[in-house]
Amino acid sequence: MEALLFRTGSSRWAVDVSSVLEILDDAAVVALPELPPFLPGVIDHRGTLLPVVDFRALSGTCPAARGATIVVSGSEGAPLAMVVDVVESTTTLEVSKPDDEERRSWVVGRGGDVAIVDPAAMLEVRR
Repeated sequence: MEALLFRTGSSRWAVDVSSVLEILDDAAVVALPELPPFLPGVIDHRGTLLPVVDFRALSGTCPAARGATIVVSGSEGAPLAMVVDVVESTTTLEVSKPDDEERRSWVVGRGGDVAIVDPAAMLEVRR
């Protein structure tokens, strides 16, 4: 699988590069009331409102901070903006099942030392 590698805190993660539409340096997030901390609001991306998933808050790797990178994903017809600390590179990964301790609805596999995530599944998380 071709993957985009990114970092949150000291943790490395990956997402299928075919689902990545764009990488933004930053975007103004419009806060919406009564959402969990990992869903801080929406962004206007080329005239379309996209839900924002703060991956750092969802994964528990570090608190939300300003100046992060936003990965716009369009997997399975559910576009969203995912806030991460740093996008590192693209690479080819051999996919295996996630470790038992990594089992979360949005972790779909492992590629070496990184967990592979499904951005669309992040919107289904209930907290």
